[in-house]
Amino acid sequence: MYWSGKSIWVEWIYKRFLKKDTIWAVKAISEASWVWRKILKYRNEVEDVIMHIVGNGRSTKLWQDNWHPRGLLIKGFGDRIRYDSGLPHLATVEEILRDGKWHPTSATTLDLREAWGCLQSIHRLHYEKDDLVVWKGDPIGVFTAKSAWEIVRRRGRLVGRKQCGLKDETIIQPQDFPEELNSLVKDDAEFKVYNRM
Repeated sequence: MYWSGKSIWVEWIYKRFLKKDTIWAVKAISEASWVWRKILKYRNEVEDVIMHIVGNGRSTKLWQDNWHPRGLLIKGFGDRIRYDSGLPHLATVEEILRDGKWHPTSATTLDLREAWGCLQSIHRLHYEKDDLVVWKGDPIGVFTAKSAWEIVRRRGRLVGRKQCGLKDETIIQPQDFPEELNSLVKDDAEFKVYNRM
């Protein structure tokens, strides 16, 4: 959905199922197709593999995209953090940036203090650049159906490994990231993908 651009299928999915929501928050409906139900079933398997690197913050959802060290803020803190911040459900990261610097709402609760407290440590693109969506399941950061299948398949195998008492994590090596990504992930030489089953 992030990489398909002007695909007719993606436009139809937005109009029919997502409307003004995101893939991470939308609820499954009974009349949905088998394919859409399967996409929703496996979305949690790839949630931590899609990473948003913030530039101007315009296309990254504040609460529902994986841009923050805690992952999706709405999942990490619950709906209450959104109400406490006073920012809307579909707010973008741009709403807590001013002139390229972090400028979040007042940290009136412990959850907001925790969320806003680590903003300075987040690696960002230049504030005049568009946000970047990176698929961490592929060494060059580009989505392919094959890499998505490998993640789902690998995690399925990990369930069996866990039952045998083996370690349940897989390391993804970012060997050939584009130059712009190399500087952003230099401190994170390995991406760990954990089994969530």
